[in-house]
Amino acid sequence: MPVHMSRFYEQKLALQRRKQQAYQRKLARQMMSKRIIRFVILLVVFLGVFFFYDKEISEKFHLDQIKFDFKMPDIKSPDWKFEWPDWKIEWPDWNIKWPSFSGNKKKDGKQGEDFQSDLIGKTVSYVPMDDRPIHTTRMEYLAESFGMELKMPDAKYYRTYVGEGENSYPSYSTKYGNPIKITKWLEDQEDAGCDYYILSVDQLYSGGLIPSNYVTDDDIDVYGKNESSKILKLLMADQNNHIYLIDSIAGLTVEPGFMDFTLDDYNLLLAYSNQPRKELTGKELTLDGVLSSYANNPEGSSIATSLSIEKLNKYLEARERKIKHSESLIKMIEKSGNSHVHIMFGIQDSGFTPTSIQLNDVNYIKKLSDSKNMDIPIRDGVSSLSEEAFASMVMDSITKKIQVKVTYYGDPNQMIAGSNNSYAMEMDSLFKNLGIKQVEEKPDFEILVYTNNVPELRYANSKDLINHYLTNLKNHMPTIIMNDANYYEDQFIFNYLMDYDTYRVPMGTLLGYSNWGGFIHSSRIAFSEGFVRYVYIMGGGDDDDCSKGHLRALTYSFMNDMVYEPSVKDTLDETVIESRMIENTKKIVSNLQSGNHITSIKPYDEESIRTVGSYNYHFPWRRGNELDFEISVTLGDPRPITLPEVVY
Repeated sequence: MPVHMSRFYEQKLALQRRKQQAYQRKLARQMMSKRIIRFVILLVVFLGVFFFYDKEISEKFHLDQIKFDFKMPDIKSPDWKFEWPDWKIEWPDWNIKWPSFSGNKKKDGKQGEDFQSDLIGKTVSYVPMDDRPIHTTRMEYLAESFGMELKMPDAKYYRTYVGEGENSYPSYSTKYGNPIKITKWLEDQEDAGCDYYILSVDQLYSGGLIPSNYVTDDDIDVYGKNESSKILKLLMADQNNHIYLIDSIAGLTVEPGFMDFTLDDYNLLLAYSNQPRKELTGKELTLDGVLSSYANNPEGSSIATSLSIEKLNKYLEARERKIKHSESLIKMIEKSGNSHVHIMFGIQDSGFTPTSIQLNDVNYIKKLSDSKNMDIPIRDGVSSLSEEAFASMVMDSITKKIQVKVTYYGDPNQMIAGSNNSYAMEMDSLFKNLGIKQVEEKPDFEILVYTNNVPELRYANSKDLINHYLTNLKNHMPTIIMNDANYYEDQFIFNYLMDYDTYRVPMGTLLGYSNWGGFIHSSRIAFSEGFVRYVYIMGGGDDDDCSKGHLRALTYSFMNDMVYEPSVKDTLDETVIESRMIENTKKIVSNLQSGNHITSIKPYDEESIRTVGSYNYHFPWRRGNELDFEISVTLGDPRPITLPEVVY
């Protein structure tokens, strides 16, 4: 072979070797890239599972359920599948709510895992403010609707006697509750393993809401000094306990008929308390400064009153005692380190003069809240805070972030009667406390608010609200109605809902409804009823007893707010009341028994309400505002309902 040909093939062979080496380096880089990509994906998946697991994974996580099948583009590689060993990791009960980015997961076609609550089937130990129905019967129905057992102490230990009757203790006789007996009861609940508590601070420290404005340490000390603080420290020390405390800013006056207080005393003290005080700020806003401000006007002069000096001093001493207990309780919560302890305040007799005797109490609690970084809600009114606390407990038990749409029929910026808030401000305050987001599109459910309208707008706004509700029913959008109509002046909504024969508007498919005690209270009652029911059925709950509890709560609102309060409340004779109520609630019963109630939302489903009855009408306080009664409900198969296109 010629020499030049031999060199040619040697050069060609060398070139081929260089190409093969380059190709091998390329393959090596590709293999390394594949390894890096696989490692990154595995790392991302592992971190994602670790940081964003849901409730089921948090209880038991099986890595063998995860398989990865990687196929890189343009590279031929075997179909690698990684079979993990059966590692079972038992996660400790950290009770940490990790954010969920998985949307509304479904189970069995309708259940949302992010709506599932571990409260269902649990017991909540509840110490009410007193024995009024707003604190007892309504709370019992609310807990029943969520499948929880509500336990309360014996009624005689949290009863308040106004006007007549006395609560008996060994060797003593009073008109207020018994903190020492309630303390022992709470110890028993803790020993039995209870982890959930809703507690009235006024009952624990003062024997009730009304006594908190008039009892002093001399009055209450005979039942065990500091026993209430001891039990609260004991409960807070258990880091598994979820505790919801309800406290109040002392009221402007004392209930007539309680202890030695008369109606004249009530009016004199109300006028005295409503006189303006100097607003303390900065270094002046101390506990001593607050106490000094009670008796003086902004100029520093004593405020005159015809109320006896003995009764005035007793009231001021009770007020001082109350703010001191509130301060010590906030410090106790901080010291406990228990992140599951919550407290909120309600302002008794709110909505009067903004610069009243309550002014610096409110500012001082706000200052304490800020200094402890605790974000303590201070709400107008007190009586419906138990329902709001229950809703807050349910909200804390789920991972879903609730979104609602609110439509006002009337001016949302109009001031609420008896409050310093507008309708929109009150709703904003409620949503902030519960962690609710307002949206215009894709809400979980809708709230329709009827404001106290000017006369010429009442008919149109009522009609539009009811038609909105009918549209929501056709679109399977759950709905709550908050009604602030004055029955005597504005009966349109009441008529639309009660007169089924004429308007065909079903009441039982509402999630919540209230027209009780002014908008401050009716908004909380209606929202709590509706929100609790929504979470229950979205979490897959379908127990008939819970449906009955929900319908009892709704029916109680319908019968009390639409019939008793406006048209029957003129006698304390239970026999007369019962016969009148049965007669006057026939339209409500007919409406409910002609319709269905919502049992599922995704997919949408209803069941019928077969029978509704009411019985055992009585007056716990022997006064007209406190009628109590019981509701019976039976259920049946769903019935076809034809909704009207519109009402006129």
